[in-house]
Amino acid sequence: MITTRDYFILNTELPFVSDDVPNASLVGNISEADSAIMRYEPDILTKTLGYPLKKAFMEQFDYNAQTKLHTIKSGADQKWKDLLNGTTYTKNGVDVVWRGIIFTDEDVKRSFITNYVYCKWLEKETSKHLGVGLSVPQAKGATRANPAYKFTEAYNDFVDVVVGNFCNGYSDEIGTGVRSLYEFINDKNEESPNTYPNWMPKDFKKVNIFSI
Repeated sequence: MITTRDYFILNTELPFVSDDVPNASLVGNISEADSAIMRYEPDILTKTLGYPLKKAFMEQFDYNAQTKLHTIKSGADQKWKDLLNGTTYTKNGVDVVWRGIIFTDEDVKRSFITNYVYCKWLEKETSKHLGVGLSVPQAKGATRANPAYKFTEAYNDFVDVVVGNFCNGYSDEIGTGVRSLYEFINDKNEESPNTYPNWMPKDFKKVNIFSI
């Protein structure tokens, strides 16, 4: 895993990632987050990078079989570290930034991988969320709430970070200066086609609340 359950916060918070969850040790909920990451993290890396580039990327990591964690090798080429952790560079004479596949924003760990994992989990587990369906606590018990709102927010954030203004193999718009994954890779491949070769990304579109 590149990401961990520590990333599940804000609009991707899961009910089973804390030791404070009642009876978590009895129902095995702590490991459910790790299982979801191990299932869907490779999936989204393949979809955003394409298999050849994802394979080359993952070869830059050391793997700990006990913790299931991947750690980028100290000797990995800088371009792989930039892809993972982000970098600032110049685009059309303007300083822009790619924040990274994983990054920290004011001590908050963030990754588009987590948004994707959360959305896949939510699609699969909607009827089981918090044991009674996705719920909003009230004075007497809880009532079911529409999970589409949480799905839509998390998924559209994912699309912003991954795709941004990239369209049909092109993105020259600077916007706010924060580059998406696709914009970053495209920018670097325009500088040198061999930076991230064999890139075969899947297109993602934003959704509305009726998409789940």
